[in-house]
Amino acid sequence: MLHYTCDACGVRLDEQRYVVKVEVAPAIDPEIISEADLDADHLEQIAEILAAGDDIIAEEDRQGFRYDLCPKCRDKYCRDPLGKNSWRQLKFSEN
Repeated sequence: MLHYTCDACGVRLDEQRYVVKVEVAPAIDPEIISEADLDADHLEQIAEILAAGDDIIAEEDRQGFRYDLCPKCRDKYCRDPLGKNSWRQLKFSEN
C-alpha cells in the first residue's frame, strides 16, 4: 500500500491530498507576422510543427516538479505560489 506525506510540512496524507505540478520551460514568443507570411501557404510547416509536438523545446531546457500537499499547505501554496511572502517574514540579524 502506498503512503503519501505532504512535501511541504511532512504530515502523513490520508485520502485527501493535492498534487501540484510545475513545469519550467523557455518562453517562446511569436514572431512578427508580415503580409508575405499571410499570403504564403504554410501547410508543410504546420505539419512539421505538429509532428514535432513538444519536441520543439529541448528536453534539457525543461524541468518539471511534482509535489503532494495536505489541505492546509495547499491553501498556503495557492495564496502565495512563489513564496514571496515567506521571504518578507525572514528577519536577519545585523552582524
